[in-house]
Formats: sequence, structure tokens, C-alpha cells
Amino acid sequence: MPLSENEQRLLEQMERALAAEDPKFASALRGRPSLAGKRFAPLALGLLVAGIVLIVAAVAIPLMPIGILGFVAVLVGVLLLTAPKPATPGSVQAKTAKPSKADFMKRFEQRWEDRNQGDQN
Repeated sequence: MPLSENEQRLLEQMERALAAEDPKFASALRGRPSLAGKRFAPLALGLLVAGIVLIVAAVAIPLMPIGILGFVAVLVGVLLLTAPKPATPGSVQAKTAKPSKADFMKRFEQRWEDRNQGDQN
């Protein structure tokens, strides 16, 4: 269900307010641009195939530089294929934040306290 004009306007206002209040956080929510996309898939697959061919050639003809070049080609191809897709301009993507170690410890201590309170009562 698409948003109404009023809802879109409110969402844009909220995005602008967030960007004005905390630009670093807003840019983190937008994500980083990457090269992933349909137009780079053939290049990535070509790099993968060429890298595998170079690695096999390096094994057949014992030349380490060819093997290293093949490994780098495979690595770049995989990175191009698995990189996250760029965010659409003007939209803020909600990312789930991993709880920090401090949050874990607070929850752990709270559970410990709750357990001890239950034993005493």
C-alpha cells in the first residue's frame, strides 16, 4: 500500500530533521554506496572465471605471480557480486543495530539481580 501525500511529506520532514540533528547517524542509516548491481554482474562473473583459469594455469605452469593474480581476480569478482546494493537517494533505510557488549552486560546483570531477588523472596 503506497503512502499518501501527507504521509510522504511527514516522512521527508522526519528524514530532514534526523539529518539536521545527527548527520553522522543519518548517513550511517543510508548505507554506503557500492558497485553492486546488474550492470556489474557480467564483469564480476568474468573476473571469477578468469581468476580460476589463472589459478589453474599457475598450478600447471609453476609460476606464483600468475596464481596471485588469479587469486586477486577471484577476490575482486566475489566482492563485486556480494557487495550490498546502493541505497536509493533520499531514503533512509532502517538497519538493525547489533547490541553492544555493554548492553549485553547490563541485560546479564539485570537477569542476575532478578534471579537473586527471586531466591531471597
